[in-house]
Amino acid sequence: MSPGEFARGDGLVDIHCHALPGVDAGAASVAMGLDMLRRAADEGVDDVVLTPHYRPEDGPERAQQLQDYFEGFAVDVADAGIGVRVHLGAELGFRFGLAHLAQSVTVARLAGGPYVLVDLPPGPLSPGLEQAFFEIRTAGYRPVLAHPERHRELAAASVAAPRPLPSVLPSPGRLTSSAATGTTWRSGPCPCAPPTSRWSG
Repeated sequence: MSPGEFARGDGLVDIHCHALPGVDAGAASVAMGLDMLRRAADEGVDDVVLTPHYRPEDGPERAQQLQDYFEGFAVDVADAGIGVRVHLGAELGFRFGLAHLAQSVTVARLAGGPYVLVDLPPGPLSPGLEQAFFEIRTAGYRPVLAHPERHRELAAASVAAPRPLPSVLPSPGRLTSSAATGTTWRSGPCPCAPPTSRWSG
């Protein structure tokens, strides 16, 4: 399969999962990461994109670290016989210049494809968000919000639309899921969240 593509089928694709052990506040061990993936498989997930946190200022060393950890963990997943395919991506901390990051760092994109998972900072939406997302989209990538539920403007807009969302932002539902390639995608609360929290970031 090409980067960012998933096998067609009835199963789910989890595009936001912190099961890669030892790299952030997600899985604390290989055993925990494998357990998270087993629960995902039990709930009908076929493909999981592992999305550890990545800040634009982390640099190439962090990207290489994530790649190395992923390759080792992928072997563990295969040896454990868990019925999910794992892919590497990242949950990117928002800042300007994400389009350049997506172009230059493969792990910044979900499974190496055109989607970019973005975590906005807490508080009101940045007035520069529209321009930043426009730059991402014109560079050929599709921004996906990691946690729209954490922002009152997005949560309210999905119910009552008290004020228009920025024109380049799809509705919250389209930001967090895609029917591309006929596959169901999911993000947010998921079966492969760490056991301590179904909402772990």
